[in-house]
Amino acid sequence: LISWIQIVEPGRGHRYAEDWARAIRHSRLYASPDLALGESIAALSPVNPPTESAAKQSIDDLIVAGVRYRSTVEYLELLRFIERFHHYAPFNAMLVNLQRPGARYVLTRSDWRSQYKRVLAPGAQSLVILQPRGPYMVVYDVGDTEPMPGAPRLPREVTDPLAARTPSTPRAVADIWSRTIDNAIRDGIRVS
Repeated sequence: LISWIQIVEPGRGHRYAEDWARAIRHSRLYASPDLALGESIAALSPVNPPTESAAKQSIDDLIVAGVRYRSTVEYLELLRFIERFHHYAPFNAMLVNLQRPGARYVLTRSDWRSQYKRVLAPGAQSLVILQPRGPYMVVYDVGDTEPMPGAPRLPREVTDPLAARTPSTPRAVADIWSRTIDNAIRDGIRVS
């Protein structure tokens, strides 16, 4: 994950790599010769610093979750899912997908209340995503909310997040499609 961030945002990725190396060094300071390699004295310490094996396991779990998108169809479904959450970073959309694959639209508890006059339903599943300039934030899917009295109707971006947002005529859509096919053929892309 850090390597990917280094490719996308080198400055931030470098800081994360330094933090990761510092965390690994810190966890080794707590290692006990009486414990097997990879275990930590964390169980005896109130601070509970992460062990190197726990960190490696977290990365392994993330990779295993990521490789489930091996086929074109699965990857396309992931992209469609990410498209629903255009107001969040793609990585956060992937985090939502890992935690709740059927999610449609997520917001924080306070945003649901202030923007749509909705409250959380009993047993609402909290989803964790990364917060800009902060560690994380908790969001909830629209399916885990209930309208308060006088709540406005949900907008189309919530009820149908993949709907076209421009009033195109059938003729305009046909023209765009025709130009797309022509450009693909011109550029050597096989159209099927």
